[in-house]
Amino acid sequence: MPTTPPYAAPRGYTYRGYFGLSRVFCHCRVNFIFQAFLVFATIVSANQWTSVSGMYCQDLSASVNRPHSVSITEFGAVGDGITLNTKAFQNAIFYLTSFANKGGAQLFVPTGRWLTGSFSLISHLTVSLDKDAVIIGSP
Repeated sequence: MPTTPPYAAPRGYTYRGYFGLSRVFCHCRVNFIFQAFLVFATIVSANQWTSVSGMYCQDLSASVNRPHSVSITEFGAVGDGITLNTKAFQNAIFYLTSFANKGGAQLFVPTGRWLTGSFSLISHLTVSLDKDAVIIGSP
């Protein structure tokens, strides 16, 4: 008769884990509990962020007024969805950095499809997009 590893049950028997339950049952039960927890956490976090973000955005639009404002088009950006505007966004943010300790600044993005790579945002900067403006990320 071949030898079996110490964790394997002999033929015809099931391995009993904690509290006399079979390993398969324990494993399935743990998976079910974990899945139920994930669903619950997703629902709770979605409700929390919806209520917080809605309240925050309503308050933000009326309360933030920046003394310095520029448009991304002043830095040569083109909103055609084809032209890469990474340098324009980076230059605009670099320029607006000087206004961080003077009440902040606002970068306005007009209507268009603005293709750009990554750029870093700074403190005391508000990026305002027109209703029909879309920022498209590129790799």
